[in-house]
Amino acid sequence: NSTKGLTQAAIQRCLDLKTGKKVPFGPKLYLTLTKGEFKVIPKNKPKPLKKTGIKIPGQTGPIKIAIKNTPPKNLKKGIYLDYSKLKLPLYVRGKKDGDKFSPFGLKGSKKLQDYFVDKKIPIYKREQILIIVDKNDKIVAIPNYTIDNMFKIQPKTSKYLEISLKKSKL
Repeated sequence: NSTKGLTQAAIQRCLDLKTGKKVPFGPKLYLTLTKGEFKVIPKNKPKPLKKTGIKIPGQTGPIKIAIKNTPPKNLKKGIYLDYSKLKLPLYVRGKKDGDKFSPFGLKGSKKLQDYFVDKKIPIYKREQILIIVDKNDKIVAIPNYTIDNMFKIQPKTSKYLEISLKKSKL
């Protein structure tokens, strides 16, 4: 709410800002450039998402899970996984350094960090994206984004796990 403490040097750093980076903007804020727009975000980091078990079937926070025996009519209206390939129990957590997975439709694995960069997900949003992992901490799905290729449904799949996520501001 004030320009107090905002120096010419800070303004110059903002003018030199590259997309996806952030610079201090006063004592409690950062300025970031995302998709050609400047955004002011608080310096306080959001609390990391803690690893929490997921009820199957059931609801855990914003995540709702159902087990289905018939194939979905429209794969674009939810997340569907091959139940037989899952190593239960499932958990939801935030991102961790070094996370890797095989995004749906791509060959090979990719660092989660690189996936976020490719999808142009702003840095300040990445900390709050939910990651679903199996008992071995392998990424199974990133709701609203993608699933791991290993868990995609096949013509022979007979049992499906349906995951839906309440819309969030992320």
